[in-house]
Amino acid sequence: MIFKTYRGLPTSIYILFISRIVNRLGDFVKIFLALYLTRYLNLDEKQTGLIITMIGLFSVLGTIVGGKITDHAGRKKILLLSQTCSAITAGICGFLPDSQMLPWILILFNFFNGAARPVSTAMLTDLTTPENRAQSFSLLYLGINIGVAVGPLLAGFLFNNYRQWIFWGDSITTLLSVVLILYFVPDLHRSQVKAHSSAENIEKAPFHIALYKRPVLLVYCVLALFSSFVYSQSSFSLPLILNDILNVKGAWFFGILMSINAVSVLILTPMLTASLHKRKPLINMAVGQLCYAFGFGLLFFAFQNYVLFIVSTVIWTLGEILNAINSGVFVANHTPINFRGRFSAFFGTSKTIGHALSPLISGLIISGTGLQIIWLIVFLLGLLLFISYWGLAIFDRRTNPEHSQ
Repeated sequence: MIFKTYRGLPTSIYILFISRIVNRLGDFVKIFLALYLTRYLNLDEKQTGLIITMIGLFSVLGTIVGGKITDHAGRKKILLLSQTCSAITAGICGFLPDSQMLPWILILFNFFNGAARPVSTAMLTDLTTPENRAQSFSLLYLGINIGVAVGPLLAGFLFNNYRQWIFWGDSITTLLSVVLILYFVPDLHRSQVKAHSSAENIEKAPFHIALYKRPVLLVYCVLALFSSFVYSQSSFSLPLILNDILNVKGAWFFGILMSINAVSVLILTPMLTASLHKRKPLINMAVGQLCYAFGFGLLFFAFQNYVLFIVSTVIWTLGEILNAINSGVFVANHTPINFRGRFSAFFGTSKTIGHALSPLISGLIISGTGLQIIWLIVFLLGLLLFISYWGLAIFDRRTNPEHSQ
């Protein structure tokens, strides 16, 4: 049975898995944010874009602040505090669904959400070892996607009928996840957190020096930014080409492709984890870039061929999975135990920047050369990333023999 790869993990990992499912089941606000602002607050596209940009910036700011605090205070306390504040702000939004104050409260809501991310990653790293990190990160990624697979269906119903519950639902599920963590996940003291290799030993130098002393992480940061840029085509250029080719059917078929993406994640994640968890994370991520290259590159030949779009989606979804379940493991294995929060925040911000720049740069390319050329560029970039990740893996093996497995 493919799920046996998740057997034998610490009990707290299973609790975090359930917590992720519950939390993402109610992750309604982000799904329909742009539509909500335009329909119910009557904002135009420019105003909506500005607010969403500000929300993204404050989410990044929250990630940076959360990462900094995490390394100086108890992980569990900070996670509970940030998620509780997130739940409270979401609940307040439910009482002000049509207020012009709503966008400002949503900015605060996303700040607390951003602050929780590096804390959660640091806590997960504390509770695992290099031997079970791949399975643990994979399980939590699976939990996120189980919630995401169901959440949008509930959100769609609430959006049209009970829009206050978009916020209250998010608040309640977040509080439920807080309760699970409060009672069932241990709060490890610093003295209980173990370093499992020399790369995880306590680093006394400042953050920038600690990062500089790990050139493999600096290079990875740049590669992860470009990889995020490539992956973001799935939410920007893909719907554009569908709209261009299929007209009114474009949005409908894009929804189908996103459902195929979600189902593929749920089916393939356990299989890939079981077969590849002993492989070096960078090698797995290199293969992921190759999947991005060929998955998105196929769209260069896409016309009104539904099958080709489906095949393309499955291939780039493989890349998504390989990157998602290995990136956290790779960073954790190279991070000093006293910098886990800040390193997690740093690399999360790098990916966020890549995701944010993708629509801007891709839009300029498309407006100048047309929709078809973007897929050729992404294909070539994916191949370059494959070579770069593979080269970085070789460099890592030579400089960090402890991670040569």
